[in-house]
Amino acid sequence: SKEASLLVSAESSSSSSSSTPTDCDCDSDSSFFVYPSYYGGNPSSIPPLRSSSSSSRRRMPSSLNYFRTLQDAADAIAASSSSFNNPTRRCRRRRRRTVYLLPGVHVLDRPLVLDERHDNTAWKKAKRTGGGGAEGVKGGEGEGGGGGGGKAVRVRGGYRIHPSLFRPWSEDGKILVAPIDKAVGDLGKIRSGGLNDCANSKAEVFFDGQPLILARYPNVDPRTGRWRWDAIKNVTSENTFTFSGDRPLARNYSEALPDLWLHGYWQYDWADNYVRVESIDESSRSYAIDTNATPLLHNLTIDARYYAVNVLGELDAPGEYYIDARRRLLYLYPPSRGGKHKMTDDTEVILSTVENLVVGHNVSNVTFSGVHFSVSRGTALHFADASGVRILGGSVANSGGGNDSAAAVVLIDARDCDIAGVTIERCSCGGIDVRGGDRTSLMPSGITVRGNKIRDYARWKRTYMFGVRFDGCGHVVSGNAVSDAPHSGVSGRGNDCIIDSNAFSDLCYEGVDAGAFYAGRSYAERGNVVSNNVFRRIRMTENATLGYPHVQALYLDDQMSGYSLINNTIFDSDTGILMGGGRDNRVVGNRFVRTALPLMLDDRGLSWMKGSCRPGGKFEEELKGYHYDRPPWSIRYPALNRTFDDRPCYPTRNVVEDFAFCGVEEGKSWIRTPGTKMEELVLWDNSFEGIVQDDSMCRNASSSSSASPKLTLLRRRRYGGGGGGGGNHGNRKRAYYELEGRSVNGTTAYGRRGR
Repeated sequence: SKEASLLVSAESSSSSSSSTPTDCDCDSDSSFFVYPSYYGGNPSSIPPLRSSSSSSRRRMPSSLNYFRTLQDAADAIAASSSSFNNPTRRCRRRRRRTVYLLPGVHVLDRPLVLDERHDNTAWKKAKRTGGGGAEGVKGGEGEGGGGGGGKAVRVRGGYRIHPSLFRPWSEDGKILVAPIDKAVGDLGKIRSGGLNDCANSKAEVFFDGQPLILARYPNVDPRTGRWRWDAIKNVTSENTFTFSGDRPLARNYSEALPDLWLHGYWQYDWADNYVRVESIDESSRSYAIDTNATPLLHNLTIDARYYAVNVLGELDAPGEYYIDARRRLLYLYPPSRGGKHKMTDDTEVILSTVENLVVGHNVSNVTFSGVHFSVSRGTALHFADASGVRILGGSVANSGGGNDSAAAVVLIDARDCDIAGVTIERCSCGGIDVRGGDRTSLMPSGITVRGNKIRDYARWKRTYMFGVRFDGCGHVVSGNAVSDAPHSGVSGRGNDCIIDSNAFSDLCYEGVDAGAFYAGRSYAERGNVVSNNVFRRIRMTENATLGYPHVQALYLDDQMSGYSLINNTIFDSDTGILMGGGRDNRVVGNRFVRTALPLMLDDRGLSWMKGSCRPGGKFEEELKGYHYDRPPWSIRYPALNRTFDDRPCYPTRNVVEDFAFCGVEEGKSWIRTPGTKMEELVLWDNSFEGIVQDDSMCRNASSSSSASPKLTLLRRRRYGGGGGGGGNHGNRKRAYYELEGRSVNGTTAYGRRGR
């Protein structure tokens, strides 16, 4: 075939120097080639392993490594490693292996499993170099690719249900039904999940690469794609509540039992989970929840929002599906195409079957370059105890959850790894989860997450699913674009991590009390820097029924301390920065454009959180676990040495400098300090310097108007401050400004620290 013949010259050149095995083979590279399962949706177009043309004389040498599947290639590499590591051979270094994947769809029926025998291996797309060459075929790198060899390399973990198997089911012919082959195996089940748990195992359905929606009510808004909700009418017991209207009765929800589920925010609009309906009482119009098998995340509350899901009777909108696991039938309402709902022979209806696409344990120097991964029930790429893993370019899409991590790409106990230039989208749970480094010794992980596009995630579990989650020491998250998710963008725990030059947009639109960047509840997580990031449209747009609908661009929650927030810019958002009672934080050089509230700072450590921060509390116990009073902690973070001797629960020693804003809501201040007064914050050794209202930022960002709005100057007042106990804290001075109403040089100076 054309694809096979294009590779001959490249493979011959890569193997010509090693036709006679010697000890020098230990220093040579090895090449492996993997054919796709099919091209462009046509299984019959698989090229042969050997050229069938006797006249062309382009038969592939028998010594070359050609394989039908990725796992076959991996098994061959493992076998060669066993031979290569024979102690009788005099090898000076480990062999480098390259696995070239021919463009097309590589279907996995089980995860690709890698271990130490697969070290020093690169998996990459074969490229055309013109008339042959070192890497064979080359074409477009995108998912669609170009013609011929230009198609992308796609690794998929799903089973295709051919369009010819579908038959009309509804009277109007819009809803179709098809059998599910027994070869697919178990179809999985919905799982309840806790606050951070997204380990759902139920098979999902994808239509031409797009995830479909499990039949539900209320339906997703077809215009905006945002979710619609029902609401609890009345709570009648700890596991029963009444619903409004008679839709569950009219649509025969009882027939869906015991597979009828509800997904809701049961008490707080920042925590969601799934629960199974045990029974429906038609006379009282109420649901009874099976709280033994599926515990509620929180107590049932009147007006809490929820929807019913996994109901065949609610299969009534384009893009929805329902799986009858007992009869092994797939019901499908195809998405609309130009007002029509027909499928062609090229339509790909994919049922997720494989838990993971790639699983690596104790691997090093493994690279995946330019590969497009899609469709898994769990985490797509999962590496543990790994070093030198690199995932470069390509994409990861349509992944599910995981047992130990709710993300599409996971690195656990990792060192010197890199995830760069990858598009991660349409994930049921989070995007990337990286863990590594040693916090006790402050040894950095060497993990970088850079230049990735992470969007449209948290399809199944809505809250605490992050675009990037980090845990450990010394991670770098830079240059990423994180967007279009109902809750947070980047979050984590650790020390000396850098979150730099990322773009956050359209986040936190569904859950309250959230942050595009979020960290919380620790005095120990020191040395982290969040700098040079841009935040846009961090607003809640859903109707919050349980709680105040505030979300933040940067959220240091529940006394998080020791962070540096530097040179960030926030546009069109609810709250810019919220510091929830923390200490030793630096907020320097940040800009706020049309942000309703630039800064909020409270003193929750003096009220409901005092149990965590007082001596002997949770925070001190955590610090003792890292031996904070001894090197390297005592040297790296000297401020910790006096934490529990100097007002341990007070929000103290925070620095706010070079702080510019415009477009604050009419009649509102640039800062809100619930629970305390500004002068008290100053007395507690917090400093505020260079707070400037600069309306030109709003004009330049949104308008060409040359009109200069009225600006005001703040009058300076001094308050006592400094060290020591008692009310007067010594002779040092602190100062801040209040509005007075005078303009100076087109800007407004709001504060500076006393000298």
